[in-house]
Amino acid sequence: MKDCKAVSTPLVPNEHMGSATEDEEKAFKAMNVNFRSPVGSINYLSTATRPDLSHAVSSLSQHLEKPGIRHWRAFLHVLKSLRGTQEVGLHYNRQGTPGLIAFSNADWGNCHVTQRSTSGFLAQLHGKWCHEANIFCFHKAITIWEENQSCIKTANGNCNLNTKRMKHVDIQLHFVKEAIKTQLIELRYAPTATMLADFLTKAVPKSTLQRALLALRVLRLGLRGDVKK
Repeated sequence: MKDCKAVSTPLVPNEHMGSATEDEEKAFKAMNVNFRSPVGSINYLSTATRPDLSHAVSSLSQHLEKPGIRHWRAFLHVLKSLRGTQEVGLHYNRQGTPGLIAFSNADWGNCHVTQRSTSGFLAQLHGKWCHEANIFCFHKAITIWEENQSCIKTANGNCNLNTKRMKHVDIQLHFVKEAIKTQLIELRYAPTATMLADFLTKAVPKSTLQRALLALRVLRLGLRGDVKK
C-alpha cells in the first residue's frame, strides 16, 4: 500500500457499510486473509494518537465474524487515509483549554438493518482528549456540549415526561438531573458546526473531520526532532 493514492477520510462520507452478502463472504474467504489482525492494528492507533480512526474501527469491528469483500475494501480505504497522514499525531502546548469539557453525540437508528443507534462522547482535560473519563472533584461544573436541544431541556427539567415518546426514559435521567442540580455538570448547546464528537458516530466529510482534529491538537507534525513551545 506504500504506493497507493491517499484519501482524505478513513471512511467514505455518508456511506453505510452494511452486512456482507453470501457472495461477498465467499469472495473474501477465497483471499485467505485474517480480518481480525489488521483491524486490531488500526484499533491500537485509534486509542493512542489517532482518534479520527475510531468510527472506522468501530464499524469494521462489527463484521469480524462474517467479513466480506466490501469490508476488506473499507479497510484498505482506511490504509489509504493513513498513507496521506503519516506525519499526523498529537501536539500538546502550554495553551491547553483549562478544566474538563465533554462533547456528546448520537446517530439515531443509523444501522439500516437493525435500526440500532450509535453514540459517542469526547472529553478534554487541559487539551488532552480521551474516550473515557473518571469523575473527580472539581471546583466548578463540567461543561458537556450537546447538539440535541430536546435532550438538554429534558435533563434540565424543562420538558414534560408524561408522554408516550418519553416512556423509555429511566432512572439514568434522574442521575443526570442530580448531577446538574449539584453543579457537577452543566449542559450547553453545540450546533453541528462546533460538535467535536460528530466524527465518532458517523463517516464525516473532510472539513468536519479536520475541524475536530484541529481542536483536539491532532496535527501534522514535523519529523525533525524539534520541540515547539
